[in-house]
Amino acid sequence: MLRHAEIPPRAQHWCGRAMALPAHALDMTKSLLRSVADMSWDQAIAMEEFAEPMCFTTHAHREAVAEMLGRRGGSVQPVRGGVGQRG
Repeated sequence: MLRHAEIPPRAQHWCGRAMALPAHALDMTKSLLRSVADMSWDQAIAMEEFAEPMCFTTHAHREAVAEMLGRRGGSVQPVRGGVGQRG
């Protein structure tokens, strides 16, 4: 339980965390939550398995991998197209 005065700063904290996510994350989360609300556990897990690979094609994922490999001295080849790319 939160005291009334604690609610706005806590909400702002969680909103800030959500806004820091890659662009595709919230869109996919909202869509998946709507879809799986009436599914069985097994159906929901299957839906997640179909959604997960889409995350690996996003610009945000490629940037994160490139950054990680950069710290290790590796390299990554860019992929054209993909979900969640920003101009």
